[in-house]
Amino acid sequence: MSWLKRKIRNWLNNDDSELVELSKIRSNTLGIGRATELDNNNKLSFSMHRARGGTVVETSNYDRIKDRHNTTLYIITNEQDLGHEIAKIFTMESLRG
Repeated sequence: MSWLKRKIRNWLNNDDSELVELSKIRSNTLGIGRATELDNNNKLSFSMHRARGGTVVETSNYDRIKDRHNTTLYIITNEQDLGHEIAKIFTMESLRG
């Protein structure tokens, strides 16, 4: 198993509080008739593409106010720590949104 998969698995297994909160949200909506989906208009999507010399990370989100999709590309070279750089990208995009 690669170090990135292990890191993600450990991170997911360490904090189950978010999963509990999500189940509370879904169970609270059951009284209305059926569980509603999470708001897809407020999501942040990541795509990773392998390239020569590194990885290209693409982020996209939808801006409801301006009614447009925003896409940003980041290049992570093979010399950089992939996990650390992805964490920085996630932090920057979270602060931006």
